[in-house]
Amino acid sequence: QLSLTWLMGESDRLPPQFPESHHHHHGKAQAEKPSLADEPWQTYVNTGDGYASMGWRIHKDTLFDAIALQSLASNEDFERFKGVVYTSDGWWMLNAVQGTLTLLETEPADESRLEVISRTLDPDDLDHQLRAACFIS
Repeated sequence: QLSLTWLMGESDRLPPQFPESHHHHHGKAQAEKPSLADEPWQTYVNTGDGYASMGWRIHKDTLFDAIALQSLASNEDFERFKGVVYTSDGWWMLNAVQGTLTLLETEPADESRLEVISRTLDPDDLDHQLRAACFIS
């Protein structure tokens, strides 16, 4: 059970609900994220537990074609496709699970972010498909 205050958008200011399971990685060095001004299209690939994932950080001025993005997100080969993206219909939060897509309008963000999780991914092909779904400025 979670307190409703956790849903109000300020959960980083609340004490942990279960302190025994809350821990920090203070000794772990975090890689500095490149600036989106310098690299406006950034990709990340990871694998584990029989799945592959690919994520993107994209400059907030890159505009995606809403219909093309919906089509890509609805790919039934993806276990999950999620993101917050600037589209021709405004800013969207999207979440697709095994081909079922949910779209919600959202406030403008500092960047577009997307992630795909699948049993198999071709990172180059997937990146090409995503680039084809946008109007690169």
